[in-house]
Amino acid sequence: MAASIIINSVRRRAAENGEEAAKEESFRDVGLTRSDAPNKRMREGLVEKKFLSSSGLASWQQRYAILSESFLVLADPEDRETVIDMIPLIDVLRVSTRANRAETSSASLSSFTKDKDKDKGKEEEEEEETMIVRTIPGGRNCGRNYTFRMPEGDFWEWYEEVKAQVEMAKQWHEQMKLKEEIGSSWLNRSRHWVSEEEKREGRGKEEER
Repeated sequence: MAASIIINSVRRRAAENGEEAAKEESFRDVGLTRSDAPNKRMREGLVEKKFLSSSGLASWQQRYAILSESFLVLADPEDRETVIDMIPLIDVLRVSTRANRAETSSASLSSFTKDKDKDKGKEEEEEEETMIVRTIPGGRNCGRNYTFRMPEGDFWEWYEEVKAQVEMAKQWHEQMKLKEEIGSSWLNRSRHWVSEEEKREGRGKEEER
């Protein structure tokens, strides 16, 4: 699973360097998503991540991406157990793209494997064929935005899968939070549902006035 890769990677580095603090930090990172959260791998493969230099110049670097039910993990493409970055899906604010599915062709997505030194017009065209993952301020990724592009023909599969897993991860955590608040008994859940229904009906009547 993606979380086990994260833990094993940091454990190995900690053992090599004698850094117990690094080992402890790894468990705090993983702890941002509940330890009992589902974490089955859903999709993985090579992608490219956009980087901006201090002067504002853009470049692209390969990453081996692993999308699970709880994380988007970015690993070294040469050593896939070496985690470079990870995004807890519950920390994702929005997944977006400017690509138009009807207009996107496999030929245009082939830029993944071509020379990246394009003229400005070409760069703007390629920007429309990227997936942007925005994270929440104050989360593990400090509100950073991640821009990715995928190999030929894989763009929409990645885009739709990431969006779906983000939504399901958030729903799962909300369900667990609710379960902890009201308990697991059928009676408490029934009372909660009745209370929520009464609130909705009350809001509806106020809007009609």
